[in-house]
Amino acid sequence: MKGSNYTRGKSTAVNHWKSRTSMSFRLSGDLPPSQEVTHLLGIAPTFERRKGEPIPPGRRKQPIDVWSLALINRSEWEDGLPLSEATARVADILRRLTPGLAQLDRRVINAELWIGTTREEAMGGFGIPVEIVAAAGAAQLQISVSVHILLEDDEDDGADEVDSGADGNVARPLV
Repeated sequence: MKGSNYTRGKSTAVNHWKSRTSMSFRLSGDLPPSQEVTHLLGIAPTFERRKGEPIPPGRRKQPIDVWSLALINRSEWEDGLPLSEATARVADILRRLTPGLAQLDRRVINAELWIGTTREEAMGGFGIPVEIVAAAGAAQLQISVSVHILLEDDEDDGADEVDSGADGNVARPLV
């Protein structure tokens, strides 16, 4: 089988997959109209969904408003840290968002720096550079982390795939 090793008649998964991490800025809650949020923050979202909109494939409805901006994608991390160019870019973006965030009603809006990571190993991790932490603090952002750990299938059912969760994708800033 492709992607498998055979040991004493058993198939074990060969993991050609690397741990991956991404970072985004996310607003959620009772948001003003999207155009108003975009104008206040001076930047367009990379993802948005309004309360009541269908969540594909369409069975569920979005429970709250979400406005999200991708900051660091998985290709911009090396040895558990964002690349220096990505770190500088994100710190600058967060500093530029701060004045607009101050105009939003934070009693009904959650503002956060969202970090999603899917790990191929149980040990290890990632770091958040001080420049990003300082900019997130100045913007009064909550820092949220979603961690998924991939485990090999322990069942002896002949499966040769690594279980990557429900959809096999990196955690996304969706509610």
